[in-house]
Amino acid sequence: MRSARAFNDALKAFEIVNRKRNRFVHGLWYTHTDTNTVYLSDDLKHQLPIMRGKEIVAADVEIVVKEIMQVEKRLRDLFRQELQARIENAEKAGS
Repeated sequence: MRSARAFNDALKAFEIVNRKRNRFVHGLWYTHTDTNTVYLSDDLKHQLPIMRGKEIVAADVEIVVKEIMQVEKRLRDLFRQELQARIENAEKAGS
């Protein structure tokens, strides 16, 4: 069976990428119409969002999407390996 550490490491990676994803999903997006630049503000507590926004380009979003896909593959591979190990153990126990 896979080690608990492998699962913990994968879940930690998921936690990190999920925070990035949540920032994009739940942040306040706005566009400066004169320059067609897009900004994202995720800290709405202390200042007006427009004063705290960070310019976002397509590459920023693409990086997070790639990270999400990598973590998803990592988790899928771990679960697949664990399932295979459990099947093999069950077959050995049944023999």
